[in-house]
Formats: sequence, C-alpha cells, structure tokens
Amino acid sequence: FLLLSWFFKYCFVVLDSIVAGDIEPPVLSIEMVNPISEQRPLALALLIIAEGMLVLALHRHAGLAAAACAVIVLIWALPANIAVLGVTRNPFSAIWPPTLLAFIRALVGDRDRAAAERVRILYGGSVKPENAGELLGLADVDGALVGGASLQAESFAQIVADTLGVPYDSIEMRHGDTAEGPAMGYGTYGSRSLAVGGMSIRMSCLKVIDKAKRLAAHILEAAEDDIAFDQGRFHVKGSPEKAKTLGEIAFASYGAGLPAGMEQGLEAVSYFDPPNFTWPFGAHIAVVEVDPETGDVDLRKYIAIDDCGNVINPMVVDGQITGGIAQGIAQALYEEVVYDDESGQLRSGSLTDYMIPTANEMPEFILDKTITPSPTNELGVKGIGEAGTIAASAAVINAIVDAVSPFGIKHVDMPASPDRLWKQIQTARGTSHDGKEARK
Repeated sequence: FLLLSWFFKYCFVVLDSIVAGDIEPPVLSIEMVNPISEQRPLALALLIIAEGMLVLALHRHAGLAAAACAVIVLIWALPANIAVLGVTRNPFSAIWPPTLLAFIRALVGDRDRAAAERVRILYGGSVKPENAGELLGLADVDGALVGGASLQAESFAQIVADTLGVPYDSIEMRHGDTAEGPAMGYGTYGSRSLAVGGMSIRMSCLKVIDKAKRLAAHILEAAEDDIAFDQGRFHVKGSPEKAKTLGEIAFASYGAGLPAGMEQGLEAVSYFDPPNFTWPFGAHIAVVEVDPETGDVDLRKYIAIDDCGNVINPMVVDGQITGGIAQGIAQALYEEVVYDDESGQLRSGSLTDYMIPTANEMPEFILDKTITPSPTNELGVKGIGEAGTIAASAAVINAIVDAVSPFGIKHVDMPASPDRLWKQIQTARGTSHDGKEARK
C-alpha cells in the first residue's frame, strides 16, 4: 500500500512539474489561462485526500473511493480555467473522442508553431489570433516585436470580429511573447502594424471561413457553392433555418467523419507581402506666442489634419496622433540630452535635469481627418503611429521662427528653451537695432 501510495504521489508531482514548466514534455506543452501549477497548495491537499481514497479503495469501498477520486479530479481541474485548444497534426486526433482530446490538449498542449499569423477557432467558437503585431513585409504578427501592441490588439480584434461575424468579447489576442506563435521578425518601424499585420489576420480569417464553409456543406448535406456565410452562421442559400454557427463548425472540425482530405482543426496561417508602401499624409499647424523679454514660448493652439486611409478604431487613431504630437512638442521645446564640454559627463541624466512636459504645457489639440483608402491592401489602411511626432516638432519650430522673424532670426535650434531663445533674441537685437532693420 505504501509503495502504491508513493507511486500515486510521484505521478501527481510529475504532472504538476510538467504543467509548471519544470519538466519539458517530449512533444507537448501547456496552453492554459491559469496553470494548475498556480494551485500547488490545493494540489498537495488533494493529493493527501487522494492517497487516502486509494487506501480505502484497496480495502472494501472501491466504488465509493472511485467516485470520490473522480470528484477530486474535477474539483482540481475546473478552477484552472483551462483554455481548451484543438490539436493539430496529432496522429490520434482522428480516433480520440473530441471531449477526451480536449481534456488531454488542455493538460499538455501542442508546441507546434507556424511561421506567420495564425487564427485558431476553439471548441466553443472563441477566436484566438495568436499574435498581435507585424513582422517584415510578410505578415507574421507578434506584439513582442512591434510598438503599441496593446493598442493595435484592439484594432486586430475588430478585424477578426468583423470578418468572422463573432462578438468582440469572444476574441482573445495573445502577444508580447516570442514563444507565442512564430518567433521571427525585424523589429518595429514604418507604422506597419495594421497595414501589414492587420492584413495577415484578415487573410487568415478568410482561410478559416473557406475551410469552415466546406465542412458546413458536408454537415448540411449541400454543395459548397450553396452555403452562405453571414454574421458567424453558415446556412443553405434559400433556407436560412438550415444553418450551423461558427462554434458548431469549430467543434465538428475536431471530430471524426470530416470530408475526404480535410485535417482536424480550424485554423489558418497567412503571410502578407504588401505590393507597395502606404502613403499617409496630413497638415499640422502650431500657433505660438514668444515673449522677447523672457524667451518663453506659449503654445496657444495646435491643429492636426491627417489621412490614414480607412479608420478601424477612431479612438486608437486619435490616441496615436495625440501622443505623437505631445512627443514632438517635447522635442521642440523641452527635452535635451546635455553633456559637459570638458569631461563629457552627462548632465541631464535624471528627471531633475531632464525636462519633460506635463499636460499643463499642452494646449487642447484640434484633430480632424480625411479618408483616402490605400490601394495597396484590401483593408485600405495606412500607418498613423508616427504622424504626430514627425509633424509636431517642425510645426512648432517653424511657428517660433515666424514669431521672431522681425528680429532677423531665420533659424532656431531644438529645444527652443527660454534661455536659449532669449540669448538668440538679444543677439539679434544687438545687430538689428531691436528688429527695426529686419522690419525695413
């Protein structure tokens, strides 16, 4: 009994270690929301109870003990919030029952990773675009390799929801970890997240729909051309009551009796190589007042008109522009890295010496847009992440130069700090008789 008890404990410890990542399984790995390893104290308590049940079962109450052990396993597994994913490329997937396959998949997962954006449909019809970002010009989307991934994830989820006709809340975006999905890319540049990554997600969703439509035709006993897809439902044309939801098709895709040549699972990988660049454009205007006695610059108004093609999420676009403008204003008026001329020592290495503006220094931004869809991608989108910061510095400095032009000043260095601008004005006053020559 003692040997059996220790063997039972050994099995639980090994399973717990695999789930925790302490032991690497030969082929499979963990994919769950809250790993069981986070509940080790509970696992230990259940282990002790299970050992007692084992001893009881070996005596005379085998039926009661077996039922108790089953309840214990359920109590242990259910709070783990297991994210049940479909197994792909598994030789047993065609013969194992889907529910058993789901339980095993939840425990040990599948580490096979594709080399591009993957959209996977779960048993319940939830959607998992496994990356959220974009890599090179192809369509590998991984938020670990692109700036602003948390904001882009909202836009990516909207693309999935609109294409698949599923609720936005049923979509889970996973990004920020090169272990999730393809771990390949060239970094973040060019504001390409939506124009490249968003397109790869769109293409993956369309591939999922195509496969699901074929399976729906098989289930509904109709020709594939007679199946219509609308708002997450597949139905026979002319008979909308004869339909299957995307979730039902996803569940069926992991079972037996699939069409000839169709593999289990409902997922797709897509690459997108844009045929050309996108060309966002706009115009920014800064209105400033300069006090010649102090060199202080008062930014009174800022207007920005931008064109990023079709807008997926207006709040994200406005947020990108607002943050970019604030960064550009900071570069034009405040932020500067200063080194000592003799020692080379950094003199602005802390926030005590390095000036960063606050909301008090920012005027209310007046934002508007025009919409010119890009011809280089199906979504008609363009990048917007750098529009604000590119335009703001030039707009503010040009406004300052225009304000001090009566003194004969035609160039102002960044940042236009009060002391630097005051000295420049005083020097110009000395050579232009307080600006009178310039006015002539």
